[in-house]
Amino acid sequence: MVNATSFCWRQLKLNYAWTHLKNVEKRGRILFNALKPYLKQGDNILDVNCGYSPMAEYFIKEGYSILGFDIHPEPIQQLRQNHPKGIWTIMPDTEANFKLNSVFLLLGVTTPLYPMYSKTFLKSLKHLVKLNKPRVILLESADGADQRLYKETCDWLIENCYTKRVSERYEAKISRASKRHYTIWTRGWYYPYWNKLFREAEDLDEIHERFYKAAGIKLSSLTLYDQEKIIFPKLYKTKDQFVKDLILSKSNIHSILVVGFWDARFAFYMGLKGFYVDGVECYKRAVEVAKKAQETLPTEIARRFNFSYGLAENLNEKPKYDVIVNFCLEHVKDPKLVMNEALKHLKHDGYAYFTPPIGHGCDSPTHLHHFQEADILNLLPKNYAVNIYAVKFMAASPKPNCFVVEVFHK
Repeated sequence: MVNATSFCWRQLKLNYAWTHLKNVEKRGRILFNALKPYLKQGDNILDVNCGYSPMAEYFIKEGYSILGFDIHPEPIQQLRQNHPKGIWTIMPDTEANFKLNSVFLLLGVTTPLYPMYSKTFLKSLKHLVKLNKPRVILLESADGADQRLYKETCDWLIENCYTKRVSERYEAKISRASKRHYTIWTRGWYYPYWNKLFREAEDLDEIHERFYKAAGIKLSSLTLYDQEKIIFPKLYKTKDQFVKDLILSKSNIHSILVVGFWDARFAFYMGLKGFYVDGVECYKRAVEVAKKAQETLPTEIARRFNFSYGLAENLNEKPKYDVIVNFCLEHVKDPKLVMNEALKHLKHDGYAYFTPPIGHGCDSPTHLHHFQEADILNLLPKNYAVNIYAVKFMAASPKPNCFVVEVFHK
């Protein structure tokens, strides 16, 4: 039997909380601005246990479709009145079977207002993720709430190939729950069972071996330097061509260093254009493949190339290069160190090019870092200037998803 006093007190606390949760403007604006870099045109938004859906106004203004559900009728009725372009449903999370949603909003996780919330939330989330396979998940909670469920959710996301991109605290004007925190998670394009393979790998060579085996790719297919026959010939075409055009537009370019040349297609292209090209790569098999391809070239052309195994920071101080190209900034543990070490080999009137993906764009299980423009500027040493271009990784990409960073002495 429910104690009447206890029930009334709980209802008063609930009404008090709803009064403050209606003040969604600041909270919604902060969260939307944080999530915006991770959104794509055409994304469908699912607001799980949406309450008053503080972000709804901003999604609708930007042209996104949003669907929200909550077991409480009051906020749903208000959302239907204030944001009729959204789809709002009165429903417990245990009955949710929505599909085709690419972005999940999980706001107020661990809130103490719902006694049954913690018992059903994670189970329902697993079900919805399986149905939708969302690309981005925003997880948010009040600092003062019980964090066990929040932590369990984070652990489950990691186990299922989601990577935490952002973790921040912020202040929202909603009474005692004003101090809050959020994390943004993105899903890699790789399959969940690959995640275990990469975790167990001891070094980069083994990671690549496991990757190729899981993808069904034979490394021998990388031996051809012919641009029309090399593996994934069109995959990087737009980005690579942009860098090639920038280099070819310069005068007095003779020597090029390619850091992280992988299948060496870029290095071979520039060598066949008449430049002298050195390449350094930390994947031993890729170096072997490049050298075998080099052996198939006529002697007068083959002598333009020099491929070696190692890291940029292990290069000798000499020689200096007119152009340095780095394709691996997102793959290394310390991108600032790699950029600084590479630039040590740049001539005073030379140019260096780095090509990291924008945010979560072009995601891969071997990407350790994800960059916004501010991150790139923070990596830049003193006395260097920069031009930053946003380009498409592939011609078919709906919008630019890769940076081309041109660095030169001031």
